[in-house]
Amino acid sequence: MGPDNRTAFALSGAPNLTGLWNDPARHWALVDLEEGRVVRDGDLSFGNGTFAAYSSDGRWLAAGGYDGDVVILDANTGKPVRTPVRAHRDFVAWMAFSPDGTRLLSAATDGTVVLWDVATASIVARVTAPYSSMSSAEFMPDGRILIAPWHDDPAVFVWDPDADRTVEFACRAAGRDLTRQEWEANFAHEPYRATCPHE
Repeated sequence: MGPDNRTAFALSGAPNLTGLWNDPARHWALVDLEEGRVVRDGDLSFGNGTFAAYSSDGRWLAAGGYDGDVVILDANTGKPVRTPVRAHRDFVAWMAFSPDGTRLLSAATDGTVVLWDVATASIVARVTAPYSSMSSAEFMPDGRILIAPWHDDPAVFVWDPDADRTVEFACRAAGRDLTRQEWEANFAHEPYRATCPHE
């Protein structure tokens, strides 16, 4: 459903009598439910859609696919921000926009959760949830991300994609900077520099 509680974003395709998960959803439609009409529609540009999301500001639509593809569409024009990106190795089972509509999360059955910049449809960061093949992911009010596995794992995980906070946490945990040898092993293409704040 859209933020106006009137329009809905849906994936569609020809029925397939072999079963629900085999129905090829190759098209999308933005529908006005009160007037019973299609506002705009189009092709997904990938094989089979599995999940749809509508941003709370009404500006963006997103669809994920059976092969791990993700496409972000401008809700006003129906045009994709860019061609679909294969972001996962398995089908997309969950998507969620940030409250301000600037970020998108996609999660797939391969255990990966991907953070997107919506305006450019580019991947910002990616994590793999431990011990799980499928998860839901939502934005928390402070910008961190809550990841909740669906099966076999009683834990939930909090992912902080902020690079500055990640470095700050690592410095507190280690209590020191990386040695030159550690830097070389992990960042050989960058010149060595002190990372942790020093008093």
